[in-house]
Amino acid sequence: MLPKTVQPDAYRPLLMLLREQGPFPLWKAGRLVGTLAVRPGPKGFPAGPEQLLISSSGTDAHLLSPRGQGDYLPPETRLSPERPTDGPEEVYRLCALLFHLLSGETLPVEGVRARRAALRAGLSPLGLEPEAGEALLRLLDRGLRLEPARRFSNAAAFAAALGEVEARLGRTAAEGLCLQGTAGHFQGEYLPLQPPVQLGRQPEACQILFPPSTPGVSRVHCRVELSWGTGLVTDLNSRFGTFLNGVRLEPFVPAEWPTGSVLSLGSAAQAFRLIRV
Repeated sequence: MLPKTVQPDAYRPLLMLLREQGPFPLWKAGRLVGTLAVRPGPKGFPAGPEQLLISSSGTDAHLLSPRGQGDYLPPETRLSPERPTDGPEEVYRLCALLFHLLSGETLPVEGVRARRAALRAGLSPLGLEPEAGEALLRLLDRGLRLEPARRFSNAAAFAAALGEVEARLGRTAAEGLCLQGTAGHFQGEYLPLQPPVQLGRQPEACQILFPPSTPGVSRVHCRVELSWGTGLVTDLNSRFGTFLNGVRLEPFVPAEWPTGSVLSLGSAAQAFRLIRV
């Protein structure tokens, strides 16, 4: 669920996403909540002046920008600076946060029917295929039960279930996905895509390999993956940059790569189109 990079700032983009106003795309919300479920709370994230901080004050929690201006999150999504327990209560907070990020709404708790109706209404705009949509609905319904004994026993169990839903979406999204070479070394070729893959000139690190003398292409240039059924591309601090439809990507920050869009490595001389065949 996380980008496999050794860069120390790998998690910073996930927290920076919290400055946006919901609803979030599923891949952003899923990756953030999945990260919080498997790491020992927000203190596990690297500190930095550009990074958002999560603070607790009394019964309220705010997501603070470096200037101290924050966006209020509903109480049921509170995340304490340190995780005091790792049990059903933590699972409830994680599920409530996921629902809030996806829908921009808080969840009513006036009974099982009201909760399930709100969950279904909040998830319907995501446009998931029925089987995946029901799997995500069941996961949130279980994690948000009022009776702690009926939730997931701990954050690790919740993270495993979250990963299964993501894998289901990934299998469907990967069918027929292909890179069409539109310029350069791979022009005219169709490369079946089995993400995650890395593109570059270094044989030990890259699955889509360019010749050693290819101008503009770094040894490890960029990474292509699927996250929650969405195609993503991440520039790996390449010297000449990675461009999506002509816009240069910020290093180590994943960007959505919709089908039909063109990815260029270094310049338009080396390019691919993401297609489905």
